[in-house]
Amino acid sequence: MSRLSRLFSKSKQTQPVTSENAGGSAWTEVGKAADHLLEELESLYWAGVNQELDCIVSTLRQWQQPQFQHIHPDADNTLVNGFDTFISNVLLQPTATPPKLASQVSTRIDDKGRLVRSAEVRAMELAAAKIRTRVNVDVRKCLARRPVEIEAARRRARLLLQAAGFLDIDTAIEHSPAENTPSPLTPQLRMTKKEFKGCPAVSLLRCSECKRVIRGSMYQAPGGSNRPICEDCYWEHHYGDTSYIKQYKHSIASEVAAGVNMHARCSSCRKHRSEIQRPYELRSKTEVHMLADAKYLSVMELQKKSDLPTPPAPLAKVIHKDHSSRAGIYDAPSRSGKMRLVGDEWLCKDFMQMNPWKNIRMAVRVGPLVIENGPKESRNGAGISLRDPIFGQEQQKAGLTCLAICRAKRQLWRRISAGRQKRKRFQTVLKQVVGTPFTGWPLSAAEEEVIELLVKASSDSADGTRQELYDRVKACLRPWVSVYFESIVGRLLDSKTTLAWDRLTNNCKQFCNSLIDWQVFGSLLAQSFITRSDKDPPQPLYRMSFVCRPHATPSPFKHPDTVINIPYGLTEEYIRRFHFGCYTGPDLIDSLHEYWFDWAGFNQHLYPHQTLFPWDCTEALRRYPVKCGNCTLSKHIWAFPFDSWSIIALHLSREQFAYPPSELSPNLTREASWINNRLTLLTALDSLSAGATAMSQSQHFMSWLQPQSDPSTDRIKLGGINRAQPCSHALEQRTHDDFFAANWVPDYISPIQAYEILRNKRYLPRTAQERELVFWCVEGQEPPGERLRLLVVRTVVRFVGIVEVVEMEEMEEMEEMEEMEEMEDVEVEGMEEIDMQVLVFLESLKCLSGVIRMAFL
Repeated sequence: MSRLSRLFSKSKQTQPVTSENAGGSAWTEVGKAADHLLEELESLYWAGVNQELDCIVSTLRQWQQPQFQHIHPDADNTLVNGFDTFISNVLLQPTATPPKLASQVSTRIDDKGRLVRSAEVRAMELAAAKIRTRVNVDVRKCLARRPVEIEAARRRARLLLQAAGFLDIDTAIEHSPAENTPSPLTPQLRMTKKEFKGCPAVSLLRCSECKRVIRGSMYQAPGGSNRPICEDCYWEHHYGDTSYIKQYKHSIASEVAAGVNMHARCSSCRKHRSEIQRPYELRSKTEVHMLADAKYLSVMELQKKSDLPTPPAPLAKVIHKDHSSRAGIYDAPSRSGKMRLVGDEWLCKDFMQMNPWKNIRMAVRVGPLVIENGPKESRNGAGISLRDPIFGQEQQKAGLTCLAICRAKRQLWRRISAGRQKRKRFQTVLKQVVGTPFTGWPLSAAEEEVIELLVKASSDSADGTRQELYDRVKACLRPWVSVYFESIVGRLLDSKTTLAWDRLTNNCKQFCNSLIDWQVFGSLLAQSFITRSDKDPPQPLYRMSFVCRPHATPSPFKHPDTVINIPYGLTEEYIRRFHFGCYTGPDLIDSLHEYWFDWAGFNQHLYPHQTLFPWDCTEALRRYPVKCGNCTLSKHIWAFPFDSWSIIALHLSREQFAYPPSELSPNLTREASWINNRLTLLTALDSLSAGATAMSQSQHFMSWLQPQSDPSTDRIKLGGINRAQPCSHALEQRTHDDFFAANWVPDYISPIQAYEILRNKRYLPRTAQERELVFWCVEGQEPPGERLRLLVVRTVVRFVGIVEVVEMEEMEEMEEMEEMEEMEDVEVEGMEEIDMQVLVFLESLKCLSGVIRMAFL
């Protein structure tokens, strides 16, 4: 779409689409919001909590049945580890470059100045390593005090209460209905035949109902017929029909390869292949560029549909034109920065949206409450309702209350819904605040009592037990609820908070940002505490926060280019897709599955834990010794803690038919497989909460926590590891055919082997070109002290000849750090030994610096 046509399209008034049914009872005016909002809000909140408790009781009762006793992922994954990188990211970082010396002010830096400077940088690196080691050891000591839960019923009751998130704050992004907004989402392909000879061809797969091109997951119709429908049609017309089977967008490379081999001697096929040959430096296999051509043409036709009557040029011609106009600059092995024509950034820039959030439906969820603006039910103000239950979804009650605050005079209205609301479909859920109750240890007396009552209620259907459970939960949560609602109600009543939706000045994202008070919920760990009674110790207001101030995320085209920058996380990159019009694609989870099933061509996952958390947790630059495949569940999710919390919340909003049968355990019944799915999610959530609790209890962690003095530092807590997973970043430097399909699809060797070869180059890069793969290009600057440390070694060899001392000390330090990363139970004596080793090393470095200075005198 041209910039001019985009300008005119944005001038049209567009209304957000609500997923709720507008029918029902009439609205009743309650009065001024300043007088009634807090009371009505609390009443609606406790009604939602009670509804969720009913679902939790029935879920726990089902899990305790004898035929499901052999399912126990919650007892098999109790180890909590893998948070080392997250701790390193959020701790206070020493200055990366010390002040320049007088000898370094000039353009020419002499050897003496370089050596002194390198010694200072190395000393700072060792000081930072010492801090990280002490913090990691202290956090593990706190984890060692975590009690072991032997009784399965009590453990699962606590996990269910924790997952309910009664004091969690989320930002939920609803699915947007299909529009004509062009986007670079690639299509699902299918194998066809053409001409009389039946030559293999690749075409687009269309939905059998709406006839649109399928660009995400699909559902196969019952009866084994090859008539798939898109996910939109399933949600609109067949939602809940278990006869439809979900299937991810997947690669057809094997089918294309079989067709090409079958017609290897066909003259028509050879003629067609000669027309789409790439330049020699960029040549890929026939199967790859057949897939790339089909995807490229689909994207370009969608983009130019309304502007250009002529069809777009094939990808091969574009590559040839680019290659001939840029002679001599291509470097295929290292993928230089100039090779950008047909790739992520070049292609995506033409889809840039001037106002990407204008029609995105977002809402703030506070426990069971949903606060949003925009839908008709909000009466041109802010609407408040209850979320869909996350357990026992079929038990959702009818006749629930909805509230609305009108913008004019801040009047409060109430309406009783006539029937069940239509279940909402989400693109992603962003975890903002993790609540405290049922996440830490030791559990308070009130929490213990709630767990006991929940276990009792799951085996006793008496109304008296259920009502007692309601009352105990209310008494347990009330101190936190009072603080939460005081903040949120204050924001809703504040005249500075605009309630009415406006696509330019107050879209849903801006409204959601205005509800969460940065001063209350901004810090990673809570700075204020709640005291239930004199008998209970103070507990933090919340367990962990990922709240960021507006404009904390930079341009979607800006990416980390050094090892000291925090890489983008998975959720961050998914949200950045909205800048390119990707409103209607798959949700966050399915989009991550597309890497393995479609782009990489595996049509399966390679390692454990990827069915629910589809990423490779191997860290680049060997920052963690364990690779994905040998990792624990805790290590896998702590690679991306913010993403893991958010993805678990999205998983819990899904029902059973949102997963392909292959995603559930094939050796279990459908019901048992679903229980295993939910228990694995709850176990992963418990590992995250346990790590966060240990950090909040660690005095070393709290004292060295990096202050968020600037909005640009907010997103540090959202980032993840430096990924060794090849080409996993959005807008990573994939060009030409690589943008649409991995170059190992298909390969003469095993595709998995080819993948792991590339992964190992990022895990332990040995050349400058391999290191560039981690940062997508030449690094913006050297990692702190690396080049200077090598200069120290080379110069010491030249002047003093004692390089063996430096190498031995560095080798010993690396071995000590690796041992510390794998330790799970460390005593105080170990801490003192680490301190002594680092002090000895610093003293050695100081002596070495003195020797170097003497050599220059």
